[in-house]
Amino acid sequence: MSRIICFFIKIFLEYILLYAKFKKYTTKLCSKYFHFVKICDIIQSMEKRCIVVENKKVEYFLSRKNIKNINMRISSACSLSISAPRRTTINQVEELIVSKIDWIKKTQARFREINIKRETSNSVYFLGEKYLLCFIESKFEDIKIEGQDIKVYAGDEKRARKIYDKWLRDYAQNHLTKITNKYYDKISKYVSIPMPEVEIRKMRARWGTCTPSKRKITYNLALAKTPEQCIEYVILHELTHFKHIYHNENFYNFVATFMPDWKERKILLDREYGTVV
Repeated sequence: MSRIICFFIKIFLEYILLYAKFKKYTTKLCSKYFHFVKICDIIQSMEKRCIVVENKKVEYFLSRKNIKNINMRISSACSLSISAPRRTTINQVEELIVSKIDWIKKTQARFREINIKRETSNSVYFLGEKYLLCFIESKFEDIKIEGQDIKVYAGDEKRARKIYDKWLRDYAQNHLTKITNKYYDKISKYVSIPMPEVEIRKMRARWGTCTPSKRKITYNLALAKTPEQCIEYVILHELTHFKHIYHNENFYNFVATFMPDWKERKILLDREYGTVV
């Protein structure tokens, strides 16, 4: 159905393009036209198919392109997309699916787990636990944790969100500074700088950064949403940069001296809480 719609839209746009040329509005309209036509071509080239593997249906989207090899991709929504050379047969595509079925199932299962853990507007993570964020209209402002609820008392929902954000930031600043002091005391005799300054801010791609020249460590605000063992790993990791700048064997040997299970903690952080940020 989408391919048919795109076909008629392209015909309609052809008339618009001719009119635009007549009126000398070619530059802007032509660029928009070719951009949209490109999208339409992609949609039209995609074909939804299904194969039964191990008594279960496996749906996939097949698109044919001017490429040399068959490429397979699974989106975060668990949909399977395959790009194949134009002369590739359906049998060749489905033979590849059968051969990669274990990888497909494993990857889709991992994305499902990640999607379950992803925060929504009404649920948040705090120290590795999932809580329901509850707004309670009130003349006074307060925030309380009761069971698996974080209750925010405020005049309106917008104000409640600001109260929660400030509360989380203040907690992260105090708690992460306390743990940084704890691990700095353990490694202080191996480093030549005083206790670093701790900063908390939102970051997209990192749990923490270290700036030895400024004697400062910056932690991602979202780190406060992860379990204590993950927080400790990130803090020790950043402190280790004051001893070893680069991620080499000496760096990780130093981490292991104070945290023998650092690998397990890192795996937990990356796999279970990477999308909470």
